[in-house]
Amino acid sequence: MGSVDAMTSHARRGKPTLAKVAAVAGVSVSQASDALRGLGRVSEETRDRVRAAAQQLGYRSQGSGRALRSGSRPLVVFHLDAASTLAPDGSLFLFWSNVVTGFVKTMQDHGHHVILDIGGDLTELADLPGEALLIGSTDPSRMRLPPNLGFGAVVSFAVDPDAAPARERSVVSLKAHHDYRAIGLAAAEFLIADGRVAPLLLVRPGRHQYLDRIGASFQQAVASAGGSSRLLVADIADPGLTDVLTAQLADLSVDSVLDFALSLAPVMTALERCGRSANIGVPAARPLTSSDPLVVTQAEVPFAHLRDPRVAFLSFQGLDCGEELGENLIATLSGRPPNDALLPFRITPPMRWQS
Repeated sequence: MGSVDAMTSHARRGKPTLAKVAAVAGVSVSQASDALRGLGRVSEETRDRVRAAAQQLGYRSQGSGRALRSGSRPLVVFHLDAASTLAPDGSLFLFWSNVVTGFVKTMQDHGHHVILDIGGDLTELADLPGEALLIGSTDPSRMRLPPNLGFGAVVSFAVDPDAAPARERSVVSLKAHHDYRAIGLAAAEFLIADGRVAPLLLVRPGRHQYLDRIGASFQQAVASAGGSSRLLVADIADPGLTDVLTAQLADLSVDSVLDFALSLAPVMTALERCGRSANIGVPAARPLTSSDPLVVTQAEVPFAHLRDPRVAFLSFQGLDCGEELGENLIATLSGRPPNDALLPFRITPPMRWQS
């Protein structure tokens, strides 16, 4: 094991987190947490190494004062708005599933218990002796908070940090959010770089502030490049969606698709129907050509069975987002201002077949 002084420069990059301290010290995150909080069976040598790593990285222990005084594991409730986070089949969108995973892991590393509440009535949470209630929603301004919530802090992770529900009581807005305008611009630049300036933009029905922001910056960037884009509201539950998409994509002026309607399967079927795409997977299929529209679809991970030379994937990086939310909540509970952090996203380009 090398000394902390010998740590490489990459470990210094970005905001110091407990995970980075653990990596530099060569211990698990839970061991690092126990060492910094004076808990657990941690040797003095390990405790000193963790403290040295934390000092070198500029990391300050973020355990709550109440936990340190009593040795208790305070309670945090993560409430998710069902309308924003559940798919039509009732499952949790993979992004939110990953957010929860990253958040719970971070809070547990700091000694907190977490209760996950999806779509429940907030009045039912009023009597819980929790330390914090975290609200996750793409539009938390619609949330109505009971006046008698027993939590020490109510915080909101919002598309717009200024849209937190602060009606009945003071609500702290976690300053961790995606820059949705930057996401729309990145998607447009990705297509433009491939020579695509006539995209079809698909969005889900309903009120989605983040889609409005992505769409506005996307369409503006395409227009600035001399192109034009179409907007189509696509409901994945509509049995006639494939027919509608086929009619749209039969127009040869459409050269690409940005799919934020979670409708990749109907899109690919429509492309096949109107003869605008190679039949991928069939040995005798014609090669992919520039006339085959390029598709960028919202997906948390580029699943192997969907790695298609026509399809790129835009991910909101839920695990990293959840960890950032956890770190910001710990900072808030400790009386420090949360980090003003832009959450990560990534565009994974299509997998091109080797000749």
